Amino acid sequence: MNQKFKSHERRLRESLSRAVDLFEQTFGQPLIADPELQVTATKGFHAAIRKTNDSVTIEFSSGVVDVVDTLWSDLWETTVLTSGERFERIQSDENAKSTATDYADMSLVWLCLHELMHIQLRHLEIWPHAHLIEISTTHDLSFFRTPKPISGLPTEDLTLVSKCHELQADCEATDIFLGLYSKSRWDELRMDAACIFVIMTIMERENQKASTHNETHPTAGTRFFTLLGHLLQMWSYPGARLESGERGTEVRTMGKPDVAEFEAYSKSVIMPLINDAVTIASTAEAVSFLVDIGDKGAIFKDIMAIQYADDLKADILLTESAKEWLHLMPVNERLMALAGHRK
Repeated sequence: MNQKFKSHERRLRESLSRAVDLFEQTFGQPLIADPELQVTATKGFHAAIRKTNDSVTIEFSSGVVDVVDTLWSDLWETTVLTSGERFERIQSDENAKSTATDYADMSLVWLCLHELMHIQLRHLEIWPHAHLIEISTTHDLSFFRTPKPISGLPTEDLTLVSKCHELQADCEATDIFLGLYSKSRWDELRMDAACIFVIMTIMERENQKASTHNETHPTAGTRFFTLLGHLLQMWSYPGARLESGERGTEVRTMGKPDVAEFEAYSKSVIMPLINDAVTIASTAEAVSFLVDIGDKGAIFKDIMAIQYADDLKADILLTESAKEWLHLMPVNERLMALAGHRK
């Protein structure tokens, strides 16, 4: 076993440990299952969960670390992501400087959280399939094309179950990873979101290589749209209420936010993150993301439409990302209710 593999395995174990700690600190309770980590000495990006009897295993290829490191190393050379003080957050002391590896490790922590949320949300129990594949060029997709029935779920929803489960895992992992909102954390929130989107972009690119045609995962654009929505809702929570509607339970603000403060938040977090996402996707050669979101202003307009439109329909949305989100939401809500996550 060579030193490089040992180093990659150690970093993945540390990332999983940090992810577990973040979950337990956030909720004050242990995970419903204590997963084992299995790292294989293989190239490429492979991540999966499998359940055997009562044990759950998270599988990563050692190539996961190489792929994430490579993208962050490339991003480190871009002026868009590396200019300004926002990259100085990960420091052990005042004299230390953050590196691309520090941010790669942050991305790995979110990836581990994403996998843990598949377990915590009981996807391995609801979905009658004991091996959830994130990325694999050799995986047989016939199961997803002809999925087994799920009690209480309409047949026409079955082909969307995997995509909804991915969005659920994304949202829960992001909620834990981003932590609490504070105006003093705007730069930190932006960078944490960039760490998240690095993984989403890699999954998009690798799924395209595997010719899955996004049968099992939402597009990176849809995942990024959901991430932006999360950041907007974090900001609006103090003046928001929960409403039940056709798309499920949503956070709706009492009124439009204070214009000056919202413009400041958008300028510091939302709009720069859209630029970051374009840079990340371009660097990763995830061209499909750039096509899905269209003009950079369009996705922002769709976020605002989702938040404030009285009669939200697909024909008023500008991006394919927002339209896929809207298409998945009713199915996602039915799945959450069946799993007991909705009262």
